[in-house]
Amino acid sequence: STIKLLLAYLVLKQKSLGLGEKGPLITIAQDDVDVYKNYLTQGGSVTKVELGEQISEYEALQALMLPSSNNIAYTLAKWAFGSQEEYVNFANQFAKDNHLDGTVVDDGSGYSPKTVSTAADMVNLSLMALHDPVLKEIVGQKQANLPVSGLAKNVNYLLGKDGIDGVKTGNTPEAGGCYIFSTTRSISGKEVVVVGAVMGEKDLYAAMTAALPLLESSLKHVKDTNVAKKGEDIGYYKSDWDSKAVVTLAEDLKLPTWDGLKTEIEYKAEKLSTNTEQDEDVGYIVAKNGTEEKKVSLVLKSKLSKPSLLWSLLHPLQRFSQD
Repeated sequence: STIKLLLAYLVLKQKSLGLGEKGPLITIAQDDVDVYKNYLTQGGSVTKVELGEQISEYEALQALMLPSSNNIAYTLAKWAFGSQEEYVNFANQFAKDNHLDGTVVDDGSGYSPKTVSTAADMVNLSLMALHDPVLKEIVGQKQANLPVSGLAKNVNYLLGKDGIDGVKTGNTPEAGGCYIFSTTRSISGKEVVVVGAVMGEKDLYAAMTAALPLLESSLKHVKDTNVAKKGEDIGYYKSDWDSKAVVTLAEDLKLPTWDGLKTEIEYKAEKLSTNTEQDEDVGYIVAKNGTEEKKVSLVLKSKLSKPSLLWSLLHPLQRFSQD
């Protein structure tokens, strides 16, 4: 059922919603009812539906993600893509285009043994999906009221524990217990989302139990990287008449990083003249590690002195070197 996250994400790509919007209504047809009854007899997770019932896109996504309804996966795939077959083709092309190389989609619900993925793929998919504010909101809900079926509870019972705010559970005989989890922390003044995945456990309980120490361990390795401080000398301009102008940072340069990632530095310094004043912006410096990036302005800490009249007469073309 963790693959339902892909369906939800792609439905919202096709039929986007803003926060607070319910979206268009989906009318339940006879085939939707038949699929519901079929999954019910197989013991799959379902949300009760009735012929002619109308459910909003938002409510359908809640039914898909909270109680993990297999029948609503069918209904949403048909509604957004025309049929489950067309959704499967679309999803597999998306997986190929986005380097989810261990993912093969055979259905919308993940009930098919032919639908497979890897922990790495599910983490990368989750990082993409959680950028959608509507989907992020839904996976963080503990329950929802749905038409006909009434109260639906999220099977992710770890929500709220140790800061967990998503994402999705899954459990089939072939896949075992699977759990994708997320937490959001503020690091270096920036909201950072940490996502992990446990797959192939003996059951869902075992997968969720294994997630807690994994989360605790991982958070020890997410930290601030202080690249340089405001006012710290970064470099300097040196004129041919031996005047030096020191360059510094307009603010602290720090960013969140995963322990062990190398921080790469890029900079650009503008041309300088003796008219450039102290504290004037003369370029920028960029620090990068992984997916994180921070850009800070370079400012002049001390300006260049003007050359003497004799030097100017002897050297009509003023030149500068910079380090």
